Formats: sequence, C-alpha cells, structure tokens
Amino acid sequence: MLFYILCSIRKRRVKNLITIGISMALVILLSLYFGNIHSYQKQLDDFAENVPIYCQITNKNGSRETGLFISDDIVQGIQNSDLVKDETCMVWLMAGEGDFEPKDWAGNINLWVHGANRAEAVPGLAEDGISLEQGTPDAFFSSDKLTCLVKEDTLARRGWKVGDKILLNFFFFTFDNATMGLSCYTNPLELAEVEIVGTMKEGNITTAAVFSDIVLPFETVRAMYQREEVAFLADTVSFSVKDPLKLNEFKEKMKGLGLQEKDLAAMDSYSGISLAVKDGNFISMASDLRQAIEYMEAFLPIVILMVLLIGYVVSNLLGGSRMEEYILLRLQGAGRWKSAVGFWSEQMFLVWIGIVTGDILVGLFYPEPATIALVTGILVTAYLAGAAVAYWRMSRGSVMQLLSGKA
Repeated sequence: MLFYILCSIRKRRVKNLITIGISMALVILLSLYFGNIHSYQKQLDDFAENVPIYCQITNKNGSRETGLFISDDIVQGIQNSDLVKDETCMVWLMAGEGDFEPKDWAGNINLWVHGANRAEAVPGLAEDGISLEQGTPDAFFSSDKLTCLVKEDTLARRGWKVGDKILLNFFFFTFDNATMGLSCYTNPLELAEVEIVGTMKEGNITTAAVFSDIVLPFETVRAMYQREEVAFLADTVSFSVKDPLKLNEFKEKMKGLGLQEKDLAAMDSYSGISLAVKDGNFISMASDLRQAIEYMEAFLPIVILMVLLIGYVVSNLLGGSRMEEYILLRLQGAGRWKSAVGFWSEQMFLVWIGIVTGDILVGLFYPEPATIALVTGILVTAYLAGAAVAYWRMSRGSVMQLLSGKA
C-alpha cells in the first residue's frame, strides 16, 4: 500500500503540490483565526491583572469611607473570601496610660490608637517609616500579640523606649443611633500591658484624620473585644477584587455578606453597610474585548464547516480526475473499500505534509504550541472527514455502473 501511494504521488506532482499548498494555507488561516482570539484573551487577562478594581466599604449614601462602624461578620467575610485580595482593615481607639477608673476618662485619655492589618491602613503611615527591633512590618501587622508601634515624638515625650511594657487603658467608640453621632470616651474596653516593639515616623496626612500615637495589630484589637464580650466594629475596610474577570460572582458574594449598593438619597450615617466598587473603566474596556472574542468565536462552526467543505471538494475533484485508476483497480479484483481507502490514504499523506510544513512556518512567527496543536487537530479531523465522505461516495457504485458512467 505504501509503495503504491508513493508511486501515485510521484506521477501527479502538480495536483499533489496543490493539495499540500491548500493544507498549508488552511493551517496559516486557522492559526491567524485562533491567534486573534488568543490575542484578545491575552489582552483581557493582562488588563484584569494590571488594572485592579478597588473597593471601599462606605455608609449607605457613600459620603463616608472612614470613621464608620463595620460589623465583624462583614470584616471576616471579606478576609475569608477567595475573591478578595489586599484587604486593608483599621479600627481606632483612644487610650490613657495607667490604671484609672473609667469615669475619670476625661483627664486621662490622650493617646490616639489604631489597630491595623497593614501599614497602608493607618493614615499617614508608610512601611519605610517603621523601625522594628526584630521581625518585619508584615509579621507585626499579622500577629495577635499585645505589641505596639509608638510614634517617635510620643515615645520621647512619654519617656518610653523600645522594649518597655506600658500599661494602657483602652476605650472604644460607639454609634449613637438617635443622633447619628459619636459617643466618645465613655466605653471602657480593656486595661492591658503592651510591649513597645518599634517606632514609626509621622507622615503626611491628606485627610482630616489624626496620626496615631500607637499602632496595634488588627487581630490584637479584635481579641480585646472578644475577651470583653464587646461587639467588634471596624472603622475602615478596603480591598481589591482578586479576579476582575469574576466580577459578577464577586458582587453576588458581597451581597451575601450583607453589603448593599450605595443610595445617594439615603440619610447620612456612620454604619458601614454599602460597597463602592470602582469598576467603571474595567467594565468598559473588558466589555469591548469580550465582545470581540465572542464575535470571533461565533464564526468557529462556520470555520470548521469551511474546512470540511474544502476537504470534500478537493477530494471529490481529485477522485473524479482519477476515476480511470479507480475502475482499473476494481477490475483487477480490488474491493471497493480497499480501493477507496488507498486513495484516501494517499491524500491523507499529502495533507499531513502540508499540515506539518504549515505548522513549522507558523511556529517560526507565532510560537504558541497550544494554538498550533488546536489548529492541527481541527484541520486533520475536519479536512480528512470531508475527504472520507468524498471517497465514500466514489466507492458506492459497482464496476459496471462506473464504466457506463465513464462511457
């Protein structure tokens, strides 16, 4: 069979070159088609990676992003979500040094305290402004130990030094539902001994916030609330969407946590129950890219049908031009299937030469193995299926029918 195929190929060089050329052309065209889809998808992936979607918890009308009261259920839901990254959480307290009665807070509370899970959560604080005796800022902010950073001038003014353990009386803020105001300094939280493990330099603050005298790890403050059986409320929470391409799924998950959409007509409040998702630019660009991908993919059935038709038409023409050879094989006693398979095998050999040559040419300019493999698979399956149908039709008639048709 192989000897017959090689001999047949040698006799019909021009037709064979046409078959090889068509196969090569189909490889190039399909590679351009799938290459464009891949290019659009890569642009979409790069855009999602390089243009993060920033989210901020606000009050109902969106007028406040800090100084809020955000429930711990929401905070923990965000921290545990696999659709969120770079979450930044902060809670603020007041404190006074030493042990004193809560009723005497007015003359004793004079230290601003922030609990944070990252340096960026503290207004005006930068990571390069932190000096630690041991460890890293990341390790400090991720711990739940009774340790703290102290502002350099507060440290000097108080006569403290790194390594000291200071006794602090912490107070927290509550939300006044009647007036939607703050009820300050009247809520004792915990008397605790805290170790100073580092210092921090005061940076520039662009808002009305006050720079911290003391910073504690976020989980340390949360543990204080839990020990005292006080409902924990965060002050500020922001984060980014981990995978912007799953934006709709992300929004549904956030609704499940109890976060609502902003309502500009709502009354002012300090309750952090809404989520501002800054996704306008991403949605606009991503929609254009997705639409381009969908348009391209919509033509895939037509592309596959085109390859099937080309395989059928070319095979039908080649088979028709070789009808005398086919009749001669049948007259010599070859069965219809054996004769048709011989013709089909010859063309399959030529098609493979064209495909491999086309793959090599495409690979020189577009080295994407996955795309080349996909093109090869589609082309082999569709083209040779079309050829199989053509040669099956050729083999249906008897020898007498074929001779009468030839005559």
